Amino acid sequence: MLGKLIAYEFRATARYFLPIYAALLLVSLLSGLLDASSQYGMPLMQAILVFSYTLLALALGVITLVVIITRFYRNLLGQEGYLMFTLPVTVDQNILAKLLPAFVWLVGSILLLCLCMVLLIDWQLFLDLFDVSAWQLQMGWQGVLGAVSVLLGLILLMLAQILFAYMCMAIGQRFNVHKFIASVAIYLGLSLVLQIGLILTITIAGTVARDPLAWLMTCFLATSENMQLILFCLFWVGGAFLCCLVPYLITRMQLKNHLNLA
Repeated sequence: MLGKLIAYEFRATARYFLPIYAALLLVSLLSGLLDASSQYGMPLMQAILVFSYTLLALALGVITLVVIITRFYRNLLGQEGYLMFTLPVTVDQNILAKLLPAFVWLVGSILLLCLCMVLLIDWQLFLDLFDVSAWQLQMGWQGVLGAVSVLLGLILLMLAQILFAYMCMAIGQRFNVHKFIASVAIYLGLSLVLQIGLILTITIAGTVARDPLAWLMTCFLATSENMQLILFCLFWVGGAFLCCLVPYLITRMQLKNHLNLA
């Protein structure tokens, strides 16, 4: 059933993303081809294409944010929630059915913008990406471990951003009136509290030692570089995982025990 919900979510959201994806690729390809093939250049046409790319990129960012928020809010916390929560699926499946497509579209939008930027600025750089011999990848296990850990941590942090928004909406739906406004207020308030907490943590850590990371490694008796790398990867991935787990559990608890669709 989860697979059907995810497939339905992709079909429902693809109509928002695919046209603007195609438009961005077309504008970037035209700009890159024009720059690569024109010996004298066409400043006016290139300026128009760059301006079009900027507008499309801004539109894609807005659409991605709006779709991620509205699909969760309307389908699970609005009138459609009466249908969604009567289906033979669990609360976890309902959350994952919104989370996974939202994450795919978010990552897809980021990657597409990066690719289009490369095409827009330097067409040759795009061609060099397919030249494996130019990469000169010579990484040991430390490099592989570091790269995988950083990538995994970034993926978890992107998921955490989506789950944090879900959590604020799940808490805001408990209000009897102005639920969406309450959700926005909760999001802004919690974001401010977390930022203040992060600043205080960094400040306190800075008073303990000039190099908080070195102090932390000393506490765990990390005398070798390999052990320091392993501990760093564990803290990075573990911290990112906690950033996902906490809002997910709060969202699940709110939807399971305190759902208010009135």
